[in-house]
Amino acid sequence: MSKLTFNDHLDDMMERLMNEDLSSDQLELELKRSKALCQIADKKIEDKKVALEFVQAISSGEISEKMIPVVFADDYKRVGKIENAE
Repeated sequence: MSKLTFNDHLDDMMERLMNEDLSSDQLELELKRSKALCQIADKKIEDKKVALEFVQAISSGEISEKMIPVVFADDYKRVGKIENAE
């Protein structure tokens, strides 16, 4: 079974919204689902932006490896950038 991507879900959602055979109740339900999915997507995108800004700050030297917050240390270690994040 293949893993669905976020874009796959968006494409499916667009197809359902474009279905001319939807009743008004079904359309209303799809619109509610779409709004909820978009709100979640906005939060995920914002999270990725913060992570990118963090990596950019380290790369540019604005933040030293010694200043890495604990919440980022494990992720940073995984990419092999530091040996002992504490």
